[in-house]
Amino acid sequence: MLRSDLFAVTALPPVPAMTGLLPLHVAPQNGEALASWIARLSVDLRLSPLVLGRMAFGIDAAVDPEWWRRPSAETLALIAKRTGVGTSELAAMTFTGWTSARDDETPQRLGGRCRSASPPHYSRSDRRVNICPLCLAEDRRGYLRLLWMNGWAGVCPEHRVILTGRCPSCRCVLRVA
Repeated sequence: MLRSDLFAVTALPPVPAMTGLLPLHVAPQNGEALASWIARLSVDLRLSPLVLGRMAFGIDAAVDPEWWRRPSAETLALIAKRTGVGTSELAAMTFTGWTSARDDETPQRLGGRCRSASPPHYSRSDRRVNICPLCLAEDRRGYLRLLWMNGWAGVCPEHRVILTGRCPSCRCVLRVA
C-alpha cells in the first residue's frame, strides 16, 4: 500500500511568476558574466540565484546550469523586462554569437588533463572558474569577468598574471554554483 493511498494527494499549484520590474537595480560591471551579475542581484534581493532565476526569469538552472552562456532571445528579453537592463547589454555578458567548439568553455582545457572526444556536457566538476586575484582585489564588489569563463583565457590581459582556479586565501577549487 502506498502512502498516497492513505492520504488525499493533490498537485501544488505552480509558483506564480513575478511580473514588472524587480524592486532594486544592480548595474552590470564592465566585462561581467551574466551568471555573476545574476548572483550579485540575487544577493541584494536575499534570494539564491536558483530561486531568482526560477521566480523572476522562468529559468530552471538546476536542469540547465549553463543556461547563461547562450541564453535564448526570449530569456534575454524577459531578463531585460524585469531588470531594466537592455538586451544588447545582457547579450554582451554571454557567449551569444560566439562559435562553440569542444572544450572552449572549460577552464581546465589548457591544463593538459582535459581530453574529450564527445560534445561538452557540464557537470559540477566542469563548472570550475579561473580568476585573476589582482582584479578581484581591486574590485569594490567582486564579480566574475566573461573572459574568465572562456576556456581559452589563461592570462589576465590587465595584470598579465596567470589566471588561477583556486582561492588565493584557502586554496579551495573555485566553481560557479
